[in-house]
Amino acid sequence: FKPLLIAGTVNVMTGEPGCGKSSVASYIASVVSEERDVLYCDPENNIAIVSERHARMGIKDGGRFKYMGLWSDVEPWAPDSPELIAWVRQCEVKPLLIFDSGSAYFTGDENSATDMRIFFEPFRRLTAMGATILLLHHSGKGENTKDYRGSSDLKASIDSGWHLSNFGEGRLGRMRLRAWKCRYAIASDLVMDYAGGRFLRDDRPDAPARNSAEQLTALLRQNPGLTQTAFEGVATRAGIARAITRSFLDNGVLAKTIIAEPGAKRAMHYSLAVGENHA
Repeated sequence: FKPLLIAGTVNVMTGEPGCGKSSVASYIASVVSEERDVLYCDPENNIAIVSERHARMGIKDGGRFKYMGLWSDVEPWAPDSPELIAWVRQCEVKPLLIFDSGSAYFTGDENSATDMRIFFEPFRRLTAMGATILLLHHSGKGENTKDYRGSSDLKASIDSGWHLSNFGEGRLGRMRLRAWKCRYAIASDLVMDYAGGRFLRDDRPDAPARNSAEQLTALLRQNPGLTQTAFEGVATRAGIARAITRSFLDNGVLAKTIIAEPGAKRAMHYSLAVGENHA
């Protein structure tokens, strides 16, 4: 499963609603199903959404790729389902199990450390049997909880955590997977481009740096007129360091790709120059 997943581990992919987590997970499932069974448990999305996604990406349900949705003859299995446990046991090559999303199975208080530990127990039992887990989850809103929503015991309970950012402005486009927990020596920052139903990695050494500039440009296009402090807050929630954001604004003003206009209390308000705003 490299560079994203190591067999027998619990992994979480987080991101804002609509950023493309399900599409990325479906693509991973399709690729992995070439060598082993994959079970995608989806108790949230309807058949129209899933059918459109699969058609767009050329994914076929069947064979080693099994998709369980609300429309299925059997409801999507929960992680502690006896049927799921029995199926994993009978798989000669242990499967990849994808749960979309984790909140659909969570019955306690997400901010409770005790409830979070209890929630992850069945996933750990499945990995003890050799299965690999990929759980989709939402990112948080707070300054210190932007990587994931809920108790910090979520981070303690998993092997790797990834945050997905999409710079396609309402569509799948250039994307970044940033590891916020990485227990094993795997890639910590992946940049991808979506094209023709596929996600293609950008392996050039400067891809993450270039990606930050593209992300900041997209964020400024979506949030014109913010002060430096306000824009730094937006960028920080997107996983970009304040120093990188300040440099982006300063260099943009010097290059005249960014306009800085004075406002109340001498605060400067930043927007993209007209040509850049329509790039």
